[in-house]
Amino acid sequence: MKRVFVILIFCICIGKAYGTQVDTFLIKTRLAGLKSSISMDFNEDMLRFLIPLLENNDNKSSDLIYQASKYLPYIEKVVKEKKMPHVLCYLPYVITRYVNESNANDGRVGIWNMPYTVARKYDLIMNSYIDERYDVATSTESAMDYLVDLKHEFNDWQLAVLAFCTSPTNVLQHIYKAENGKTYAGIECDLSPSEKRFINELTAASYLFSFYKEKDINIKVKYYYKPYLADTIDIFRKMSFQHIAAKTGIDQTDLHLLNPIYKLETVPYNEAPHSLLIPIGYKTKFDSLLQNYPNLEAMRPLTDAPTILHDSDIVRRPPVAAGAAGAAKKAAVYYTVKSGDNLYGIADLFDCTANDLKRWNKITRNYLIAGQNMVFYVPLVQKAKYLKMNTLNAKQKKVLIYQD
Repeated sequence: MKRVFVILIFCICIGKAYGTQVDTFLIKTRLAGLKSSISMDFNEDMLRFLIPLLENNDNKSSDLIYQASKYLPYIEKVVKEKKMPHVLCYLPYVITRYVNESNANDGRVGIWNMPYTVARKYDLIMNSYIDERYDVATSTESAMDYLVDLKHEFNDWQLAVLAFCTSPTNVLQHIYKAENGKTYAGIECDLSPSEKRFINELTAASYLFSFYKEKDINIKVKYYYKPYLADTIDIFRKMSFQHIAAKTGIDQTDLHLLNPIYKLETVPYNEAPHSLLIPIGYKTKFDSLLQNYPNLEAMRPLTDAPTILHDSDIVRRPPVAAGAAGAAKKAAVYYTVKSGDNLYGIADLFDCTANDLKRWNKITRNYLIAGQNMVFYVPLVQKAKYLKMNTLNAKQKKVLIYQD
């Protein structure tokens, strides 16, 4: 009762500060109505993020919803197909405000702000020409797979979200400090304000996007663009956007907006086709370009391999299971589990996913047993590197995980 009274006083004060009338009962009721497997808790910290969104000063919330509308259809499709909690569609707001570009100084890019090492583990193509972290649909698939692994690791969606936004190692450290409190509520008191904001901002964003059309919320969104209708073209040849634009009349800016994964605005040569999106109405001109200019910027390189790219970087590689055909370029490395090792940390050391670790070793549990022998399938040329993992102490392994 005392806590409820404190929250009401807080809401009145903060509502006056922002000039917004806060109906706490309505907010609580609507949040409860979301019925998400990720807890959407009503608290003072969440309100600090929500009220400015509802205030919509300088149309910032309207602009945010407009920006998100460019990507939400693709995200919602992937989330629905993978049967994930719908509120995860709003996680890019927390991370990048739905800005699909380079967002950090440490090399993270795309609306999911995905690190290079994580993107590699989840089969995104990244090389001199291509970075699939800019492809909203493909990067969302990898982000959801990563979140599923984190959920399996921590058995708590809020911890999974926190690990996604910070790092799994960070979450494990908080769990150890909290004497193995294995829920978000169990470690919340140990989190800094910058760490708490991820869950609170996700709750605030979920409320905004779910209810901004309600009559009591004065947010009007003006859409300044029409969604692109596009054809998909398969290209086996090296072609620059500049050349395509000059020969077909397609605006080069439109090519860039439709195909952000091509970092150099060039479709690289490859044995397998690359996909290029072009605006509806230009397919005939594009087909004519391929037929009439076979020797202009479309010649097969003198060598079978591209100059900068390597086939293994371009073609998506299917996961190789133990004993499967194609394992010739893989080497089996054995590791003995030490006291203090955890599932995700060891997977991180061997540059694989937690699901790979489980599949290779035929285990279903989410913890490891000291003394257990495990097998990992690593690139043959890097076998020596991974053999050394067995000789590292706990401090050395922690340093390697932090470096990743």
